[in-house]
Amino acid sequence: MVLRCIAISDSRICSSATKSVQVSTFKQLSAPFPCFSASWIYSKVVLLGVYFLESERRYNEAIDLLKRLLLNFTCDRRRGYWTLRLSMDLEHMGRVNESLSVAETGLDDPWVRAGSRISLFYGEDGEQCGVEELALQYYAGEEGGGWQGVHSESGIWLTVFGLLMWDVIFADVPNVFLTRFQTSPLDLDTDYFYEARKALIEPLLLKIHEGMAEEILITSYESHFETSCRGVNWNMHSITELRSVVTCIGGRCLALICRHLAQDYRSWSSGMPDLLLWRFHSDYSGEAKLVEVKGPRDRLSEQQRAWLLFYFLINGDIPILEKGYEKDPAVVTKEAISRLTYIG
Repeated sequence: MVLRCIAISDSRICSSATKSVQVSTFKQLSAPFPCFSASWIYSKVVLLGVYFLESERRYNEAIDLLKRLLLNFTCDRRRGYWTLRLSMDLEHMGRVNESLSVAETGLDDPWVRAGSRISLFYGEDGEQCGVEELALQYYAGEEGGGWQGVHSESGIWLTVFGLLMWDVIFADVPNVFLTRFQTSPLDLDTDYFYEARKALIEPLLLKIHEGMAEEILITSYESHFETSCRGVNWNMHSITELRSVVTCIGGRCLALICRHLAQDYRSWSSGMPDLLLWRFHSDYSGEAKLVEVKGPRDRLSEQQRAWLLFYFLINGDIPILEKGYEKDPAVVTKEAISRLTYIG
């Protein structure tokens, strides 16, 4: 009886599609409530059939039904869930490449949205993840170069800045702290912040440039742990991670970044690249890399361009991470991740 209902509903869906009951574009949409149409009810029955076939481990038949749903309902918010089920069933059958292809196609489908879209990303460990996490996993592997890293955008930079410049931020400057509950001076977002503290900032930047950043960081971290300061996130990064970051970035680059933030915190506290990567060499020296994750349809903001240009000018190596190829811009694979476009 169940299989009979599935077969009838499946045939009715195909018949409805040939009569253009199921629309394919927004302009063709004839009714604002497709759930009241016969084809929508038939699709629900077919989906129940998919559940039944999956429970019986009859994945090939479930795959056929899901493919027909996706073929006949081209403008439907359920496409994300159907795509996910299809990808999973193909994986159950050992058709891994086809499963990945379905997921990649789904990422380019405008009707695959929100949670369904995120569910189509899987990392090296088979766990659900975002594309930035997927990139981190690639870079951590042998093929990617064995980098450690974080997806933090501005977060880790503002934490490092706050810790290194703590005494400057909370310096005794008139009229910038009006209550004991402030986490930063009132002028932090203004040009006055640097000008009023230039005598304090420049000697500190010189120490950072000369390689004393790690020592300053440790002292500040231990002295002010869990004290509120704008930009400093005590829960996100451990002291070990922060020490590694300042060591691998290097004094020259770190001093320049701190100078930019001190001179114009409002402008430079956003737009930083998605990923910060670092790795150590055998002599404890290190190196760092910034990676901006972008898809073919994404655009760099002007502030992102400013940060990338700034880092390129002082380091000469900025990868822009692409998520796909010209023929299929939704591809997110090792090959896509390794395709880096450099500004310069």
